[in-house]
Amino acid sequence: MTVAYTVRVPAIDTLHGTYWSTLMVEGAVKPPQQTGAQQLGIGMVMRYAIQVATHLNDEAGATVILEKERALTSPQDSTRSLELEVRNNSDMGYRPLVWVEVYDASGGLRGRVQQQRGLLYPGTSVKQTFVLGKLPPGAYRAVVFADTGDEVVFATQYKLTF
Repeated sequence: MTVAYTVRVPAIDTLHGTYWSTLMVEGAVKPPQQTGAQQLGIGMVMRYAIQVATHLNDEAGATVILEKERALTSPQDSTRSLELEVRNNSDMGYRPLVWVEVYDASGGLRGRVQQQRGLLYPGTSVKQTFVLGKLPPGAYRAVVFADTGDEVVFATQYKLTF
């Protein structure tokens, strides 16, 4: 069923950033029929949580920190991966589109992988792993980009050795 709702924000000009709340929805439990004798019953109740995010005064823009990178090699099939942490260092929540471009020692593009995860709340981070395929052993340059939808696209460069 569709449930209409309204978010009312206090009339305070100093509020900014992303705020969230959760609505809990649970079906009404129908009591068992009374027969006069004592009864014991077991019932099941389904409960749903719906998260509501509210964004206020989006003037500052997003700030993304890309850090804690690790070059990984799978012991099962020698697949190479780049693992890193994407951290939201701003007051607004956003869904960053993050991609990595990997270049070999001669500057040739060896791969491009992108991911977009859920809403990244202020002050939180997510670990992302980019599977780069079966790159031969050697030194590579990885450029990681994070696009939050603002005018600025964040980028960081890493040296990887497999």
